[in-house]
Amino acid sequence: MRQTLRCASDNLDQVDRPDLSWSTYSDSFAFRVATLRAGLGMTQDELAERSGLSRGAIQGAEYGRGGRPGEFKNPTLRTVYQLARGLGVRPIDLLPDGDRQVQIRSPEQESLAARAGVEEVLADVVRQRLGRDSVDS
Repeated sequence: MRQTLRCASDNLDQVDRPDLSWSTYSDSFAFRVATLRAGLGMTQDELAERSGLSRGAIQGAEYGRGGRPGEFKNPTLRTVYQLARGLGVRPIDLLPDGDRQVQIRSPEQESLAARAGVEEVLADVVRQRLGRDSVDS
């Protein structure tokens, strides 16, 4: 399905853009939050306290789905930054495919090997964070 969007600029014609497969990005975001929290040895309650979010918000971020069938979470920028602060990581560490041009479907969802690659990157983030904490303490 293709959707035609109108550009804001006066002299630009209509641009055809395919719909974004949001569910793949929502799942990847949820996976990143849950993986980092667990890797850092935090409970959902601890992350809630550190981030200023409710435990329900943490659960929602880690589950990635809304209350209705087919509904996926769409965290606000504020939530992304609060989670990053609570986890002690960069906001980009939470965002799927933050280092490349956005695709229709998150490449992180393509295969188990792609998912394992993300886990390795997140494990490095956890190691850096834990190493920084031990140096700061």
